[in-house]
Amino acid sequence: MDLMLFDYEPEATDRMRVGGKASNLARLLHRGFSIPRFMVVTTDAYNRFYRKYLRDECHGYQSSEAREAFFHAPFMREFIQEFEATWPLFAPSDDDLFAVRSSATMEDGSRHSFAGLFESRLAIGSADKVLEAVRTCWASSFSPRLEAYRRLHNITSTCQMAVIVQHMVAAESSGVAFTAHPISGSLNEAVIESTFGLPNLLVEGRITPDRFIVELETGKILSHSLGSKKLTCYLDANAEIHTFDTPNKQSNRYSLTDQEIISLTELVREVASAEGSPQDVEWGIVHGQLYIFQTRPITTLKTHYRE
Repeated sequence: MDLMLFDYEPEATDRMRVGGKASNLARLLHRGFSIPRFMVVTTDAYNRFYRKYLRDECHGYQSSEAREAFFHAPFMREFIQEFEATWPLFAPSDDDLFAVRSSATMEDGSRHSFAGLFESRLAIGSADKVLEAVRTCWASSFSPRLEAYRRLHNITSTCQMAVIVQHMVAAESSGVAFTAHPISGSLNEAVIESTFGLPNLLVEGRITPDRFIVELETGKILSHSLGSKKLTCYLDANAEIHTFDTPNKQSNRYSLTDQEIISLTELVREVASAEGSPQDVEWGIVHGQLYIFQTRPITTLKTHYRE
């Protein structure tokens, strides 16, 4: 296969084939970290689609014609054949839900994160819906916001888009963890932000999360800050996502115990060590098990870790 890759395959760490987000996850998975199972629609699929339908339509990365072509041009026969052969192996149950995320080759690198510029879709439940979400991710490689970011940072490299299709887990608590302080730049202070349920409200900036500062090497908790967490997003027993007002009894308590904070700090410290630089890690807890959803270098630090 060259249009799809499973997470366990050696080629899943090849950034030019699977993009930054997927290659980061695959490296960690191959080193034994707990990552929800995923497959990748490779950049080969994107490039073939581009060459067949879009080459003559592209007039810069703001091209509305190109975005429309991604949504309306038919998938190529070999792509559908490979997807139909791969999907039953990856998703044997009709009850599973998936997160479909962009993984561009220029994304989640040491210099530029491109955070929030590409599309993701959550709680996708069927093969047809996954294919629609793949189109959405591909189309996000052509947008005015992306073009503005590229100009701001003088980025001239070509955007090639892979797409991650990842099994969703029903996180009881989740959030982000920085293995260096993103404001002060301290390399021995981890900053953890957490909430109940899924992390998307936190990542989108729609809630005020709990916040903890932890000494990275020792795991000593330096400060607790209780967030309002006014909304909560859960994946329920029927595999559906619900957002609701957080009950006061829940919002008035921390979403992590001290032991979970210490365990999470140890985990993300190991991630940073494995990756060789301070990391911004998205994580979740399910039945006491810590999972990593994605990781990227912290690009705002002015340290010797930057290339």
